[in-house]
Amino acid sequence: LAAQAFAGMVDGRPVGLYGLRNRHGVQAAVCNWGARLLQWRLPGREGDLVLGVQSLEALRCAPASLGAFIAPYAGRIAQARFAL
Repeated sequence: LAAQAFAGMVDGRPVGLYGLRNRHGVQAAVCNWGARLLQWRLPGREGDLVLGVQSLEALRCAPASLGAFIAPYAGRIAQARFAL
């Protein structure tokens, strides 16, 4: 993804695209508008593992849940338990 395609302002706040890569070649691209995961690539695999868009304008027109994390609600159930 091109970082310049995601540079802009939404609701008066700056928006950008941030790339992450580890030493094994795994790559991810995250937009700081809603902490959206827009790209995830693994070495040896063709294409992305997540749905994404190519620009900030396309992201603004996409469904609100596209690539968004569910953080505001995670861990908010009182006395909840989880066994793995």
